[in-house]
Amino acid sequence: MSFQWVGGAVRRECGELRSAGWRCVLAAALMLLGVGHAHAQFPDDLTDLSIEQLMEIEVVSPMKKASRLADVPAAVFVITRDDIRRSGASTLPDLLRMVPGLHVARIAPNSWVVSARGFSDRWTNKLLVLMDGRPLYTPLFSGVFWDVQDTLFEDIERIEIIRGPGATLWGANAVNGVINIITASAHDSRGQYVSASGGTIDRARLAARQGGAVGHDGSYRAYATLDLRDGYRSEDGTGYGDEQQVVRGGFRVDLKTAPGDALTLQGDAYDGYFGEKVQELFLVPPYSSTRVADDEVDGYNLQARWVRTFSNTSDLELKFYTDSARRNGVTFSGTMQNTALEVRHRFSPGARHDLVWGAGATLTTDDIDDNLRIRYTATHRTAPLYNVFVQDEIALPPDGLRLTAGVKVEHNDYTGVEVQPGARLLWAPNGNHSLWASLARAIRQPSRSDHDMRLAISVIPGAPPGVVTLMGDGGMVAEELVAWEAGYRARTSDALTVDLALFFNDYKNLLSFTSGAPFPDTFGGTPYQVYPQYFDNNLTGESYGAELAADWRPSPRMRVRTAYSWLKLTLHSTVGDPAAEAEETATPEQQLSVRLGFDPSRTVRTDLWLRYVGDLSVETGGSPVPVDAYLTADLRLAWHPAKHLEFALVGRNLADGHVEFPFNSAIAPLAAERSLSATVTGRF
Repeated sequence: MSFQWVGGAVRRECGELRSAGWRCVLAAALMLLGVGHAHAQFPDDLTDLSIEQLMEIEVVSPMKKASRLADVPAAVFVITRDDIRRSGASTLPDLLRMVPGLHVARIAPNSWVVSARGFSDRWTNKLLVLMDGRPLYTPLFSGVFWDVQDTLFEDIERIEIIRGPGATLWGANAVNGVINIITASAHDSRGQYVSASGGTIDRARLAARQGGAVGHDGSYRAYATLDLRDGYRSEDGTGYGDEQQVVRGGFRVDLKTAPGDALTLQGDAYDGYFGEKVQELFLVPPYSSTRVADDEVDGYNLQARWVRTFSNTSDLELKFYTDSARRNGVTFSGTMQNTALEVRHRFSPGARHDLVWGAGATLTTDDIDDNLRIRYTATHRTAPLYNVFVQDEIALPPDGLRLTAGVKVEHNDYTGVEVQPGARLLWAPNGNHSLWASLARAIRQPSRSDHDMRLAISVIPGAPPGVVTLMGDGGMVAEELVAWEAGYRARTSDALTVDLALFFNDYKNLLSFTSGAPFPDTFGGTPYQVYPQYFDNNLTGESYGAELAADWRPSPRMRVRTAYSWLKLTLHSTVGDPAAEAEETATPEQQLSVRLGFDPSRTVRTDLWLRYVGDLSVETGGSPVPVDAYLTADLRLAWHPAKHLEFALVGRNLADGHVEFPFNSAIAPLAAERSLSATVTGRF
């Protein structure tokens, strides 16, 4: 199953995307909009909720059970459905820009940096990203291919972001944070949804979803989307070739199989390509060249979840999922698959205890094609991961004081058994104020790339030529974090909430590089000399900082949401690795986000989003590339002539174009461009 039948149908009707124009858009629209009868009305906004009600929103990611946001002893931020709708964002990374403590930067239209509390990189590997509890990372490098991560925004219930370690429950790679994208139940998706937009960068985005009843107690929904995106252009109008075409679809079915029993079946699939300017390497003159190439991508995922609720304090969950992703490009080609089975049980062994435990097994497999740029010691690998966890929330005297303690034990194929404990203390004397503190250990287990990858960086002309190569090391150990955190969360009035988090992180065994002695090798029958840079664990470091979020409603028609973060990262190398200093400056020290929502009438909504990001410097190809601080603005204007209909105009990056993160040493940094889009949406 690769969803190629949908992509093929569009291509047969459209021909080649670059020349098809509106004929392609019309054909795809006819395919997408073939949905049934209307049933629902335009949903109310969450701005109808009071500040007090927003503090009562339940989150599940921090404790693996439903908990009030006000009672969570962790640095948690929730992006609500209303935040998503009013943001004007068209990608998941764009949505995450509103979160304090996250650094989001666009390298190119299809390439992103998303990191938490430092260590910014295109392949950030210390942030666990999930969708409905299913990991989105690739086992090759423990990072995320953000270009293929998407879903219908209308079906996202909320996004829960934990800044800081979440390894006690979520395991390896939940080091600096966890992002869990939670989609709505099919019970809340009945009716018909259609949306069409076009613009200067997002050339065309079409979406349709149909939901309805299954029997007496069940519901379903099915959706399809088409995304056509133009690339950036230089000042002389030359294109970078980073266009995009992706067709995506999915379904969800929620059933009540018996009293107290709930079954969810869901899945998604996609097919398309992403254009990119790439640097190719050769062992003969000219040794390197830069050209535009396409990465063909397709994949699917399936998930089944069964929950039996015994009482308000006891439930049992079984979950199975599998996902597969394939990429075929100039620099990387291969297939990766994750399959997992998990069990979670919650119960109360005593009046003051609320205990949750669980276990799971994950099997990751891959098949990688060799080329000069990226090679692996073995083109195929299968790696199992086993885990068990337990966490107990204990109510202590006086009332309002709670201790949460837990541990997760994992066994991976690279470093064996890893133990990740954590303890959190919360004091909530009333419903308006809470103080919390935590101490936790988290690890990032070595990935397939750390273990046995060979990544060619550059070619040195000569006879024979030399190739500077990053080399995996089978002796890598897990990167380790011990984190101290504290926070304060309060509703200071009926119009204002504040959320403050402070942290100090102590890192050991961080990934670094050590030069080795040159040795001969051959590729395709051509001899060359390898100049290796071996992966090792010779970095340590500390980081500390503060994150502040505030939500203020000066009037029923106005809302101001502010997020500020300050970060200081210091790294130390035991062997004088120059990458240590470069890593320190790859994340901005200060960031500020201010979102102003104002509804001048019941049918008109306006949203202004201001963002400031401090300067940074990134090493590419052995030399630092500075990136200046920037201030930019997004503006969204929406009109609702009827409850079921919305027209919206969105302007993004309305200040001067700015670079957010450099591409690589061979390609000049791309500037984020101003863009304008218009969208019409119907909810029936």
